[in-house]
Amino acid sequence: MKLTIKSSIVFLAALSMVGVGCLKDKPYDNGDIQSNRATGAVPKVVEIKLTASNATNRKVFAFGVMNRDTTFNIVPVNLATAETASEDINVTLQIDKSIIDNLNHMNDSINNATGSSLVTDYAIPTPSMYTIINPGLVVTIPKGQNTGYLQLKLNPTNYISGHWAFGFSIKSVDKSAYTISGNLANGTSIILIKNKYDGLYQLTLNTMGWAAYGISDGVSRTWPTNASIITTGEKSVSLATNEGGDLQPAFDAGGGVTAFGATQVQFTFDLNTNAITDIRNLVPDDGRGRAFVPNPAVADNRYDPATKTIYAAYLMKQNGRPDQKIFDTLVYKASR
Repeated sequence: MKLTIKSSIVFLAALSMVGVGCLKDKPYDNGDIQSNRATGAVPKVVEIKLTASNATNRKVFAFGVMNRDTTFNIVPVNLATAETASEDINVTLQIDKSIIDNLNHMNDSINNATGSSLVTDYAIPTPSMYTIINPGLVVTIPKGQNTGYLQLKLNPTNYISGHWAFGFSIKSVDKSAYTISGNLANGTSIILIKNKYDGLYQLTLNTMGWAAYGISDGVSRTWPTNASIITTGEKSVSLATNEGGDLQPAFDAGGGVTAFGATQVQFTFDLNTNAITDIRNLVPDDGRGRAFVPNPAVADNRYDPATKTIYAAYLMKQNGRPDQKIFDTLVYKASR
């Protein structure tokens, strides 16, 4: 899109947005508070926490094509309290096929309703394709910490063909003083080979339309750190930043970094032409109706292989507000 949009994408600090709308969404967006918690003693809840800034609890692990074993933390198991663990907590996980079946069914329903092409044939890798490092799928949250990890070893070359994912659920906790989370007891880890768009990029961002809500308007600004373009499928990627996690980044009126709650933008490309064919929000609606759609006024959303630059112009829609126009220019800097 050349200079027509002049501005074009699993971190943690989901920046709170003020009031009913945006600039820093309330901590509820980030799962930091639960308004229905009982009063009295704070419950000691154990959860799977694959995503920090949304409740999908689904994370993509993308690997380059390398013919060697790789060991990594595939599932973080978290003690959701302000204080660290006062003792070792042993949490037993299980691989749950129903989670993957449900994911395939959900994607199929979305495809039928919207004409999308989401993956509907995820399969759990066969035992010969991986090794679980933790005996018995037991994750220990060590005394003095809040998080322990399930580790997995695999060779990425075994995952080049097919669509692969693990569904994990918490089976038990070895001590009765702890409660298994009601909404974060399950999680999905998707294994992918990085596509050609994946990498670290310099992000230049321009937003228009929400000046009344304290968002930078009509000014191109460069993000302070490299943004991550993360493989989510053979031809799709999502955007994440160090400052905002996988939330859609933005600048406030004074040029400070912020992010929009209940958002995670995904770009889908035509692998032959490198045109962006779809832009959508991966986070389920939280009641505000936030959705991403390509900007109809811009015809050349694309990746330029000569300069390794992504140009993306899109709208963020929200109930009761004008469209927030977003223009991203992302210039490739390094592999991720």
